[in-house]
Amino acid sequence: MKISVTVVTYNQQETIAQTLDSILCQQGDFELEVVVGEDCSTDNTLAICQEYAERYPNVKLLSGPHNLGIVPNYFRTLKECSGDFLSCIAGDDFYCDDHALEKQSKYLLRHPKVGVMGANGYRYFVRRDELVLGLNNAITAEDSKAKEFYFSPKYQGGVYFTPVGLMIRREMLQYVDLDEIIRLQLPVEDYPMQAIWSQYTKFACLPDPLVTYRVYKESATFISYDHPKYMQYHRG
Repeated sequence: MKISVTVVTYNQQETIAQTLDSILCQQGDFELEVVVGEDCSTDNTLAICQEYAERYPNVKLLSGPHNLGIVPNYFRTLKECSGDFLSCIAGDDFYCDDHALEKQSKYLLRHPKVGVMGANGYRYFVRRDELVLGLNNAITAEDSKAKEFYFSPKYQGGVYFTPVGLMIRREMLQYVDLDEIIRLQLPVEDYPMQAIWSQYTKFACLPDPLVTYRVYKESATFISYDHPKYMQYHRG
């Protein structure tokens, strides 16, 4: 079994090493691949990523002469993944459990109808230096009701996971047109993808805290649900 972890990063020289270390120290009976999308940073992020790529054969570094933006950068890392299970984390977040990938993948192996695995964890509010437990609610395969909520007339969102540490089965990619999302210039990619996946698979999330999510002034994930292009995409 092989697990691929994508890391998207831009101007995160202060945190990217911690992120990569938290991935590389993961323990379990699986092959690990790390795909880093370095998006033409103006600080020392690229040099740090290059150092890791040179030191660790399982770290694949993607870089280029131009800044792509969050969504295209994330999608190019996904396309380079070769694992059976794919996980994602940003260059300023990190795993806080050395068995996080093992716990998620074992759950997916035991529950073949689950295709999307969220990760519970901590929110670290940087400005006030506060760590708060509670990132995603625990959901079992039996309780998953994502399909009943996404695309509903009331547009309630349903089971949405903060994407830090999100793990999916590789076959979930067949349901999402990555190029279309880029073409529509949607401000976020995680919510639309989860909405689509909810129509084909079940969601689950372990109660164990597995990741730490840094919270700054605002997060793109939570500011654009009513964006016209986003609504257009979901309403067909």
